[in-house]
Amino acid sequence: MKETLKEVTKKSTDRFSRYREILRFLIRHGGKTFLQDLKFNEVGIHQTELEDGDLAGDPESLAEDLEALGPTFIKLGQALSMRPDLLPTQYQDALSKLQDKVAPFSFAQVEKIVESELNVRLGKVFAEFDENPLAAASLGQVHSAKLRDGRQVVVKIQRPNIQKTIISDLEDLRTLAKIIENNTDFGRRLGLIAMLDQFQYALLQELDYEQETQNLKTFAKLLANYDDLVTPTPIYDFCTDRVLTMTYVDGQSVSKLSGFQRLDLDVNGLTSSLCKAYLDQILVHGFVHADPHPGNVLLTKDQNIALLDLGMVAYIDPDMRARLLRLLLAMSENRGEAVAEICVGISTPLDDADIEGVTRKTVEIIGQYQHAPVERREVGRTVLELVRAAADNNVRPAAEIILLGKTLLYLDQIARVLAPEFNPDSVIRRHCGRILERRLSGSLKPNNIMSTVLDTQILVDELPKKVNKIVGSLAENRFKIDINSVNANALMESLEKIANRISAGLVLAALIIGAALLMSIKTSWTIFDYPALAIILFVIAAIGGFLLVIDALIINRHKSPDK
Repeated sequence: MKETLKEVTKKSTDRFSRYREILRFLIRHGGKTFLQDLKFNEVGIHQTELEDGDLAGDPESLAEDLEALGPTFIKLGQALSMRPDLLPTQYQDALSKLQDKVAPFSFAQVEKIVESELNVRLGKVFAEFDENPLAAASLGQVHSAKLRDGRQVVVKIQRPNIQKTIISDLEDLRTLAKIIENNTDFGRRLGLIAMLDQFQYALLQELDYEQETQNLKTFAKLLANYDDLVTPTPIYDFCTDRVLTMTYVDGQSVSKLSGFQRLDLDVNGLTSSLCKAYLDQILVHGFVHADPHPGNVLLTKDQNIALLDLGMVAYIDPDMRARLLRLLLAMSENRGEAVAEICVGISTPLDDADIEGVTRKTVEIIGQYQHAPVERREVGRTVLELVRAAADNNVRPAAEIILLGKTLLYLDQIARVLAPEFNPDSVIRRHCGRILERRLSGSLKPNNIMSTVLDTQILVDELPKKVNKIVGSLAENRFKIDINSVNANALMESLEKIANRISAGLVLAALIIGAALLMSIKTSWTIFDYPALAIILFVIAAIGGFLLVIDALIINRHKSPDK
């Protein structure tokens, strides 16, 4: 049953003032139509309360109002700054400047939290502890310190009561998201609840310092093959869910490097390593640092790159990794139509989706990208333009494509500082090619081959049941096919081809299974020390599979659909 604002606020009178504050923000930036759709007057907020000047639509006012609402909304604004499918460019630019910097909390509170979490007096653990923070943000602050054994460290302490504030705000946002999604076309089309789920997951991850401790350990392993990339090392004995102690990294943000400093650096080598490492995260490991903005990337004193603030990570499943790999390879090869097909295939087309419109715009974007000079070629921004093209044509983009674009955009920004002449396209093409080679060679391992054979056997076992079900539906007149404007002869010919290919595929599968079973039987007749009959069956299956592929991909491509 759909709830109205009036019903919600009756049940939540203790949080009514906060609701009212958030609702006024939505009215201010949603406009009069938004006000009428949701009937905010039901909870005592009327259009007459807002002067015409209060209905703000400018980007700077949106950023200021989000900042005034507190840390949850600052984080929300930063997340929205990477959503070209939701906001125009000028709004994204304004929100990307949101400062996650607030006044530090007192050292007395720092001392209380650290001692409570570690269950020991501060002086028992630290020989020195700087009372002035290195940095203060909305979720926590960082202090430099020295352990009793002499190691220089930094200590990250969570802001007092911030968990309670964040959780309360997320509950309010969820209530409002349900109302908006249930009562407006805008909310339904965007899938606000699913979007909020993703935002909540990422934000709660940042609040869990034990998770960040584990992330530091994981990323150290993932970056082991890159000698010039490092991460801080957690000091496990002094880490909890609210306190994180890690080794101090001496360096400066790459965004503050001068041209003179770059002269002594292997800027292309560092940038290439960083790009490859993040491609590995996205396409190989599926474990991604989701916030690699320039402020979290340092150039160390020994001329390495250090990655900081690893609390926010994202996970990508193997199937999606393969699709994103195909997407980047298609982009680097200037295959716009293939890029559009992949984007649509992993996104959610709405009822009025214009797939042809997506394809046309995608081909245009990829063409512009390929013909842009190297110094203006930005892979991340191009991926986010693809996201906007999909959204403009009523295709809801997949979260993984947005993550890919956001991550690569940050890398573009870092590359422009470190190595302005760096060509990301060539690195992406070569490294993605190597990743693809490793994936293909891995699929030829005995375990993977046997898995494929097992899957084929399962298909063969289940096929009679599925055929019986189809035949039963036909006999009982329950089988329906929806056909619009199709040539009957062409349809029958196509169905016959499909049936022939399925039959051929089943025969080939049976040959492979039979050959695999015969491999374990010792015989006097052998070829290369393997049972000869098994080898012959494998060869027949290989030839048959090759001919089937030729028929499907080459012969039919040259046939007219009317024949």
